[in-house]
Parts: sequence; structure tokens; C-alpha cells
Amino acid sequence: MFKDCNDKVLFQEMIKDAETNLDSESCIKFKKFSNEKSSVSVQTVFGHLPISKIAENFHVFFSSKFNFEQTDDRNRDEYLDILPKLNNVNISQLKDNINQEETMKAIDELRSDAAPGLDGITSDFYKKHKLLMTQILEWLWNECSSVGKMPDSTRCGLISLIYKKNDPSLLSNWRPIILSNTDYKIFALIVKNRLSNVLPLLIGDYQTCNIKGRSIYDNLTFLNANINDNVNGAILSIDQESAFDNISHSYLFSVLKAYNFPDEFINIVKVLYKESYVHVNFGLGFTNEIPVNEGVKQGDPMASSLYVLCFEPLLLHLSSKLCEISISPFSSFPDTNLSAYADDTACILSHDEQFPVVQTEFSVFGKFSGSKINKLKSELYLLGNWTSRIIDTEYKIVNDKIKILGVYFGRDTDLNWSELTESMSEKIQNFKNKFSNPSLLLKARILNTYILPLSYFKLKVLYPNDSFIKSCRKLIIDFI
Repeated sequence: MFKDCNDKVLFQEMIKDAETNLDSESCIKFKKFSNEKSSVSVQTVFGHLPISKIAENFHVFFSSKFNFEQTDDRNRDEYLDILPKLNNVNISQLKDNINQEETMKAIDELRSDAAPGLDGITSDFYKKHKLLMTQILEWLWNECSSVGKMPDSTRCGLISLIYKKNDPSLLSNWRPIILSNTDYKIFALIVKNRLSNVLPLLIGDYQTCNIKGRSIYDNLTFLNANINDNVNGAILSIDQESAFDNISHSYLFSVLKAYNFPDEFINIVKVLYKESYVHVNFGLGFTNEIPVNEGVKQGDPMASSLYVLCFEPLLLHLSSKLCEISISPFSSFPDTNLSAYADDTACILSHDEQFPVVQTEFSVFGKFSGSKINKLKSELYLLGNWTSRIIDTEYKIVNDKIKILGVYFGRDTDLNWSELTESMSEKIQNFKNKFSNPSLLLKARILNTYILPLSYFKLKVLYPNDSFIKSCRKLIIDFI
């Protein structure tokens, strides 16, 4: 296809064309004001150490994190036999090789504000040269399929770390987001788009992540409507240790096979994951190469879809066995004993005998998949007459509220609003420090783009208290 053209000349012409034909309006879009990040950065926490020591520590930690851990494959097929199966119509749609039409669709779906990978080629570049890049990517995929793996640059990712909470000097308290090159993202988007058509047929109603027609607000509004002291039972919020990173690749491919995904589709996923490696950005440089031998990569477009497929066997077994013991304490939803968004799982319990079932099912799932419960971060919230009972449990019992998917539920929800007020106040102060004399228009843009949207997530679920409304008004007026 490209025999009659010089690749270097063609590429230089494309670069020049992209630079000279930039939409002038795009240069002044407000998105160029980068979002304010947490004051806790890798560099501020570890910057006092010698660079060589930081690089060594990070390399050791993440090499261990992404290293293959042997799972127990005995009886795995029997465990997965419970899964629903794709029919012939679904299978035929998944068997086709990657084509230009779905490649164009994936390029259109790329986020213009997304950070590029190590090659520095942005999504806007691919969008600018969509027709030509589609042809190149189709040719590239055919080559990769025949060889059985991606080119070195496409297999490489850059880990950017986002601080979560607790002691920042512990690397386990940072979330690793893998930045891949844009060509890899396009192939991963194609996989995600193919999966989006079949996930609603395979995944139970209790799971909402990445499922067409479902939303995280389904979980939140359901919990908000039902968690009250007229209910007798308990909510067990399960936290898993690095859930996405611990999924065994062997288990992943076995799960896809158990759903009856065709070999052609499974091979696409295998090619995209084969011999992947990363470098970790520690603020003052990059670590040496680290192989990624297990896990679905956070930041990868197809990661969430693959994860919910891997997590579904546990949820299916768990829901069935909980129902065998007792119905849900939520009288309007007697058969609903789980609420899940990706790995965030709330078990809705109404009988003592359900506690060991949760423990057993997660243990069995972990044996096959590599997943582990973090008991120190998992929480148990008691409802109704259960608040006066003595519960023999390894989990932390919380009394007034429980935090699920970023929202506090229970008898005391005011912390939702005090935390939100504090967060908005900090953001406003950051912008005050950044701009010495901003115009009224810029202030309005800052409020509409960065400050007020902080509240939208919780306002879709909960009614705010009077204190928050007053505080919010004051913050806005003072800033303006």
C-alpha cells in the first residue's frame, strides 16, 4: 500500500500539515487551563531521596505488582461453567478481523484532551489524518496478527501515579494509570466497542460499570433509597487489593472462552497484552522497563469491560448462594443482594450465615483469578435492630455512615457536604494563587468549569443541607 511513498517524507508532511492548519479557535479553548491536581505529588513525597534510590524503589515495587503469581487452575472450568454463553449471532460479529470502519469510529471516540504515550503522538494528530491513519492501522493490525504481538513502541506504557489516601510514602496508596500510545488506544477502543454490544447479555443487573443503559447513579440512587433504619440487616462494602492489577491473564482468557467468545476475538486481546511493559514516571525520571505479566491495565479503554467479565463469575455465584440463605433486607428488592460498580462491591445481608458465604466465595474467586480482599479497608454498616447485636466479624464495623462509590450513606450524611465545601474552597484558593487579577469572565469560566462541577456527582443522588447551600453561595460571591 505504501510502496510508492517515502515513509519519512510522508510523516514529515503530516506533521507540518498538522502544525500549520491548527484551528485557531482550538488554541484559545479554555481546556488549555490544566485542571488543578492534588498538592500531593510523587516528587514532593519522594524528592528528598537520591534519584537512583527512587528509581530502584519504584522498580522493585511495580515489578512485584505486575509479576505473574501462580493461580490454582484446578476445577476452574467447573467454576466458570455457570456463565451465560454467547449465541451464534453474537459470535459472528466478534470473529471479524479489525476493519477500517470500526477503526475510524475508534479514532472519532479518542479524547482530544487525553495525554499521549511515550511516542508523543496525540489523538488530535490521528483525527487530523483519519483517512490515512485508518489505512496505516489496518495494515499494522494485519502485520501484528500474523506475527502474534504488537510493535515494541505499542507494547510500551508509561505509568503516571495518582495519590489516593492515607500515608503517601507507601506506594500501595497510589493508583497507577498507564498511558499508552494512541495507536494502542485505538485498537483497545475497538475491543471495547465490540464488547459493549454483548456485555448487557452477559452481566447481571447488579453490575453497572461500562454496561450500556446502566450507570453508577443506578447504584447510588438504589442505595440511597433503601439504606435506612427501617431495614434490619447489614451492608458489607468489600475493598479488593489492586483489583485490576491482580487479574491473572490465564484466568482472563479462560473466562472469555467460558462465555463462548470466539478464538479470533480472544487472540486480539492476547496480541494486545502479549509482552507488554511499562516505565514508571517518578517525577524526576523514569524507571527501567517493567514487564506487565498480569492484570488489566488501568487507563486502558478496554480494561473495565474485561474486568467486569472476569468479576462476573464471583458475583453470579455469590448472589445465588446469598439468596439460598435469605432474601434481601430491602423489602422492595427481595432478590437484590449485591450492588457493584467494577470492583466496588456492596453485599446486602440479612442473615448471619451469609457472612461466611461472602468470605468463601471471594476466597474461591481469588484462587482462580489472583484477586485478594483488603479486610482493613472493607467496612460493615449495621441497620435497624442489627445495631444492637454483637457481630463476630473480621471487618471494620462503622456506626453512623458508610462510604460507597464516593458517597456517604446512613444516619449521618453531613460529611458529604462538609468535605465538598472544603474541596471547593481549596480549588478556589488555588486559582486565586494562580491568577493575580483575573477578569470577571475568567472567574465565571473557572467556577463553571472546575468549581461547581465538583458538586454535581453528589447532588444527583442526595439533597444538600442548608449549611452547604449557604457555604457554596458565599464561596462563589467572595470569588466573584
